Amino acid sequence: MDYSSIKQNVQSCFVCSTRAGSIFSDLDHSRIEVLDRMTLKSIYPGGTVVFVEDDQPRGVYCICSGRVKLSGYSSDGRAVIVDIATAGNVLGVKELLSGNPYNLTAETLVPTQLCFIRKDDFLGFLNQNGDVCLRLVEELCTKLCEAHRKVSDAALKRSYERLVELLLRLYKSHGEPTSDGVRLNINLSQEELAEEIGVSRRTLTRALTNLKRLGIIECRRRSIIVRDRVALENSLTSKNLLQ
Repeated sequence: MDYSSIKQNVQSCFVCSTRAGSIFSDLDHSRIEVLDRMTLKSIYPGGTVVFVEDDQPRGVYCICSGRVKLSGYSSDGRAVIVDIATAGNVLGVKELLSGNPYNLTAETLVPTQLCFIRKDDFLGFLNQNGDVCLRLVEELCTKLCEAHRKVSDAALKRSYERLVELLLRLYKSHGEPTSDGVRLNINLSQEELAEEIGVSRRTLTRALTNLKRLGIIECRRRSIIVRDRVALENSLTSKNLLQ
């Protein structure tokens, strides 16, 4: 997407299509007006660093459109992608509430609209809106469960299983039907995909090659085409592939 062509198309909270799926869903007009006044809206080009690990948070970032990569470093110095945040997600909440610095670095993958809410404004809004607090707790619990799942996967599942399950999740969240199959619009390199599932680039390439050999996927520049979702799911139980 051409950044210059969307630079002026910053959406307000009143017309934001992703608000319904966020912690700010179901707000009435007067509360949306308060929310809209306190947000600082900007569109960031792809590849922009939003905040850096160990920075002290000054507020939170609501993703209105686009995608943001959240990454950190393992104990041996390897870069690891922890999550890909999408529209409706709010970044920096747990750090703001705990008073701790960011433990991850956030970088836009594509042109992304972010709405920044200053710390005092956000905490004041939570204090006056208990329903938003409840949805925030639910979202944080969901993220905690997801983090536990990833730790379990890294410890117990083989690299091939982790890759297939990641592709199936991306199929649901980032899939776009095309004449060739369903394109996973993730805008990640193979090195970044390897970081996402905690394996080496070489291990990832071997697993992708297995899937391509079977005609299940097709790899293109920074995207993957899933040609056969059922075969992809079934590959999880194939003992010949889980090597």
